Amino acid sequence: MHDGADEHKEVEIVSYVVEIQDLLHADTRFKILVFAGDLAIEADKAKLHALAEELDKSENFVRRFGRGETGKWKVFDVLCFSSAKQDKVDYLYFPPFFRPHYSKVLLDDCDLHGRSGGGGYAKYGIDEHVGAIVVVRPDGYVGMVAPLDGVKELNSYFESFLI
Repeated sequence: MHDGADEHKEVEIVSYVVEIQDLLHADTRFKILVFAGDLAIEADKAKLHALAEELDKSENFVRRFGRGETGKWKVFDVLCFSSAKQDKVDYLYFPPFFRPHYSKVLLDDCDLHGRSGGGGYAKYGIDEHVGAIVVVRPDGYVGMVAPLDGVKELNSYFESFLI
């Protein structure tokens, strides 16, 4: 169920609860929050893989305004959230585009004791299977919200002020 390139790598990820605002550092980058749906469900996983392919095209905003492969993470900080439970998916369910580092992929799930965490999709009014892309500007305000297939809208948004 993971992509073949990473099939033989061992990845150990530690689970801990984080608040979403603690991930949005004021570091001059746009935060692209991808609420990907439940990656344990094949249809949701397929939508995320299609989005990764689309975002990584040179004509789309991440590579275009990020100035290619090396600069894209200097302008954009992409965080990907799945509504899947931690016992149903692992790190490799996320496409490579979304996991340049393990801290960039997260699960909206409770801690192992069920005392804290989870509920982010509900709190922000995002359907767990439809998903959404939220652009947070460098000043911390939400710039726009788009559907998972809304790369065209995101391109138009960034084209209106980035050069």
